[in-house]
Amino acid sequence: MRLRNQLLALSLLTLLLPFSGWKLVQELENFLREGEEDALLASAKTLALALPPEIQSKLDRARGQVLPLRQLPTAPILDGYLTDWPEPEQSLEFEAAGGVLKLNVLAGRHGGRFYLALKVTDPGDIRATTFNAGAVQAGQRAGVMLYLQSNRSQRGFMIATEAPGPLTVIGLDVAGTRLEAGWMDTAD
Repeated sequence: MRLRNQLLALSLLTLLLPFSGWKLVQELENFLREGEEDALLASAKTLALALPPEIQSKLDRARGQVLPLRQLPTAPILDGYLTDWPEPEQSLEFEAAGGVLKLNVLAGRHGGRFYLALKVTDPGDIRATTFNAGAVQAGQRAGVMLYLQSNRSQRGFMIATEAPGPLTVIGLDVAGTRLEAGWMDTAD
């Protein structure tokens, strides 16, 4: 073999080694991620078994509810109104025990963005914005706690404001994910 061919073979081998190392690290990462996911599922199942039976039955019923993701023809305006949502009456509804609180949820997608419309019905006399004006800590504020679950993690958001209109929702996680939102008080 000539020197040129030997150098070419050596350079190709030199390029192949980092690529194979990168693939090995990818496989190791996938293996560790699956192991962590299995451990989290096992601990969640154990925790669910420790819950009282009435709460377990509620969790079993909620599992079958699927929130349809609609393809939106245009991006909805973040103003708190549902007028630009197609078929807003076909929302998924959740109701607290005794029917005191109700939550209607709509989900949609336009382009690369996801949209969520929440309608909370609370028969209380005090509006959330009035209540939040005097609250100092986030845990004392009236609003909606939103948890988004993906295959890898869960993120939490507190949606609360002191006045109707546009607002920025800041995530409860360390990454500080921000969501754009609009809040509108209604009579109910």
